[in-house]
Parts: sequence; structure tokens; C-alpha cells
Amino acid sequence: MTTRLKLACLTLMLILNPSVVAQGTDAELEQALSRYETGASRFITEWQIQKQLKVRLGSTSKEFPSLHGSGKVQQWQGGFLLSLKHTPAMFALPQISNKVMPSYRSREEEWVVLKRTPTAIIGGVKVSSRVREATAQRLYGSGHGLNSALCTAVLLGMNPLRLLEKGYTFQREGKLVRVKGRFLPDVLVQQRVPEAEIVLDVAKGYAPVRMTASTADYTEEVQVLEWKQVGGMWIPQDVESTDQVRSGTSNTTARTRCRLIAVKRASPQPPAWLTEDLLIEDHRWGLPGVTYRLKEGIPTIEELKRMRQQQSGPQRSRAGEVGWLKFGAPLLLIAVGIIWYRRLGRTESGR
Repeated sequence: MTTRLKLACLTLMLILNPSVVAQGTDAELEQALSRYETGASRFITEWQIQKQLKVRLGSTSKEFPSLHGSGKVQQWQGGFLLSLKHTPAMFALPQISNKVMPSYRSREEEWVVLKRTPTAIIGGVKVSSRVREATAQRLYGSGHGLNSALCTAVLLGMNPLRLLEKGYTFQREGKLVRVKGRFLPDVLVQQRVPEAEIVLDVAKGYAPVRMTASTADYTEEVQVLEWKQVGGMWIPQDVESTDQVRSGTSNTTARTRCRLIAVKRASPQPPAWLTEDLLIEDHRWGLPGVTYRLKEGIPTIEELKRMRQQQSGPQRSRAGEVGWLKFGAPLLLIAVGIIWYRRLGRTESGR
């Protein structure tokens, strides 16, 4: 009776204080997330994607659609493929090379994240399988279709620990595991590296159910609202992403909704254009980019910096580089919002 009473008291204590539940080890957590990633590789998922942008200037605000389209996700042994077909409601992104011009009405893009270099995303506007050049962008805030490392990782079925620096912490809270850490510096280059929190559901094979990232002027949250179980694998069915950029009295909020529309069995293989001779123009340090062949390997940020200095010469100002990288992405998003805010205002006043 005494033993049962002690066991009951211990169970009650764990319920009331879930943070004292056994933590496990980093290796066990990594193995669990590796199994989750491997399970996701068995399927191709197709998504409907919608994005709304809300711009606030002082006491007034405007909201309008910024993207509508579809996406397809698959994984092979060496990486992940994200295919997008969408219509930007504003204007097309800048061209990704001097040979490939995007359509101003609709865009077809293919982006690859290699498992050995998960902080760079490679690809661009899809023209044909004979295209032998692509761009490398930062996975986080690069301006590609989803423009979100967190949402991209959820849709790809990626092990989210790939995006974090070593030294993250985690604790078991009932059926959930909460991981806290910081993104790898490669993800944001010279911008402030966000602190990240990832919540995993043990009952769903350690699938990420919620991920957040934040700095002083930027916050992002991705949450899985509904799930679908296929062949013993839990697949997100409805994903919502919200990111917000703040600058003075300006505030730009982007809301993305991704809904699963199809799941198919996969035959994992890389896209035909991803060859060792692929010419890559790497924009992670800004424009102009650094060119190299895929067979040379994706350089680290520090290696890329040295390569850029060698290719562009000493006349380039380092202050200009860092200034653009640190503030360019948030300011560009705000500038886009301001332009459309004014355009909508003129349209309404002309009616």
C-alpha cells in the first residue's frame, strides 16, 4: 500500500510539474527526428497555398492578397524538392539570372534544399530541364515562394534540428517535447539570428506542431492546425504561418495558409536539372552573386564571403554589404507594402 501511494504521489507530481519528466539525450532526440524525416520521404504531398499581406502605417492599415497558387513537396536521399506554381498578386520577384525571365502573370519555380547544406535553397524559375543554371538563396527570408524557413521545413518534412546551432536545449512536457535554440548563422547571414522554439508531438512521431522565431523587430510563428495519418505517418493537413516585421510606426504582417490537397507514394529522386555541372549564382551575400559549379560544393558563409571579394575586387564596400543584409529584407517587405498601400489608395480615390 505504501509503494502504491508513493507511485501515485510521483505520478501526480509529474503531472503538476511536467518539466521534471526524464529529458533523454540529444542523440535520442536526433534519432527520433531522423525517423520522422525518413518517414516523410515515402510520400509526395501537394498543397494549396494562399498568402495575405497587411500593412499598417501609423493609425491606418490595408490588407490584400499577395500570393495564390499550389506547391508540391518530395524528398530523396540527398535533399528536398519544393515545386511551386503561383501568381503573385503584386509583382514578380526580380529575375534570378540574366538568361531566365519570369512571367509577370504566373510563375513556376523549383527549389532544392540539400541535406548537407540545409541553410541554402537552390533553384529558381522553372523553364525546362535543359536549364543548367540556378541561384542559391538564404532559406530564411530569401524572397522565394514561401519566404519562410519554418513553414518550408514543416511542408518538406525536414528534421527541424538541421536549422539549429548545436547547444539547443529541450525538455519533455507530457506528450510534447519543447526545443529551444538559435538558427544557424548561415540562415540569416549578418542579420540578427532569431531565437527559435520548436514544439514536437511524441504521439505523432515527433512531428513539429508549432515553431516560432523572434528578434527585436521580427517574429514568425508556424502552427499545424490539422493532421492526416497515411500509412502510419502523420502528415500536416492545414498549416498556418504568420510573420511580422516592425519598423518605427510601420508594421507589415504576412499570413500564409497551406492546405494539403493530395498525398502520393514517392519514388525518391532528385530533379533532372540538379547535376554536378549545374552553374550556381549564389546571392546569400547579396548582389551581384558569386558563381561556382555544384560539384565544387556549397560554400559556407565565410567561404562565400572570401569568394565574393575575389570575384568582385576590393572596391566593394563591406559596410554596404552588411547594411543590405542586416536591414534589406525587412525594409524591402515594408517598402512593398507601402507601394501597394499607396496604389490602393489612389485606386479608391479615383472611383
